[in-house]
Amino acid sequence: MTLLVALTLSGCSDTAAQGTPSTPSTPRQQINVNEISQVTSLSDLTKRSQAVVVGVAGRRTTTELRSLPVTMTEVAPVKTVAGKLRAGGLTVSQLGSEQVLAPGLAQVMTSGATYLLFLAEETSDGARRTVLAGGRGLYEQRGDQYVYVGGEGSALPATLPVESIESRIPAMTKK
Repeated sequence: MTLLVALTLSGCSDTAAQGTPSTPSTPRQQINVNEISQVTSLSDLTKRSQAVVVGVAGRRTTTELRSLPVTMTEVAPVKTVAGKLRAGGLTVSQLGSEQVLAPGLAQVMTSGATYLLFLAEETSDGARRTVLAGGRGLYEQRGDQYVYVGGEGSALPATLPVESIESRIPAMTKK
């Protein structure tokens, strides 16, 4: 399922607003994304997902796909809330990096953080990759809440209670 129709890079200044040089961790470029169809609700996001998983982000590497940065994060699944994972390790591909942001899509995962991930398969170039459903299916666990970190301008809930996720998400997958 491909949702992106236009991807462009736009450079930003190498100098911070106060006139001082930016640090290496400061994003200097941005990817602008136009979507064919937007995720309209948590139920819609769940239906677009092959699996919904709670996992801990591990090692990250950045590569390029069609001249755009892609961050691949190894995720250690803690539990599968709905659907099924492919056998083998779980590596999630995300458009962007720490230096190149994609504001309309989920933030790049932080190593060591726990996430609720809505996962889908992507095969647009013949390679099989696990991606976030709709580019937005990412919530970070903060205490007893999952906080939405899936990108700007979303209709998805800002928070989800951790204790009800195991009953709420599977119920949405039933027809």
